[in-house]
Amino acid sequence: MSNWTSFSDINLHDVKAGSGLLLLDVGNHTCRVADVEIGIPKSGRGHTLMVELKCDHGSIRDWMNIDNANEMAERIAKEKLKSLLEFGDHPSPDKPGDIKSLLGLTVGVTVGMSKERKGPDGTVYPSRREVKGFHRPSNGEYVPGSSAEDDTFDDPLNFG
Repeated sequence: MSNWTSFSDINLHDVKAGSGLLLLDVGNHTCRVADVEIGIPKSGRGHTLMVELKCDHGSIRDWMNIDNANEMAERIAKEKLKSLLEFGDHPSPDKPGDIKSLLGLTVGVTVGMSKERKGPDGTVYPSRREVKGFHRPSNGEYVPGSSAEDDTFDDPLNFG
């Protein structure tokens, strides 16, 4: 329990600094699946699969709408999940079973920039780094800017 009085009284002498989050750069990476979780989107309808991908030089999370009222969004998410499973050499990519079976899969990850988006309330969301798709893992080397061509391609089904 903290005895908070004010910010000026904080003493960090016995606190170790956190490592922080290092987001993967745009390009191709070889990563392993470090965490997975099923969640419910803000709308309260459907289900998302969160996949956290890590490698020596950073990490990134991807959310897939695996159960969604929008058929196209669900189809895209399931195609993306299938490519993760196949390129990650999952033993049964057609029916993966337990969500924990994704943990430890090694897969090539293409990171690119999203488009700037405008929310229904008019809020503008700037572009950000996101998982564009999956591929066969390479020798584990990061290839900077290797997905620049994908960033300009306007096909929502372009997964790398």
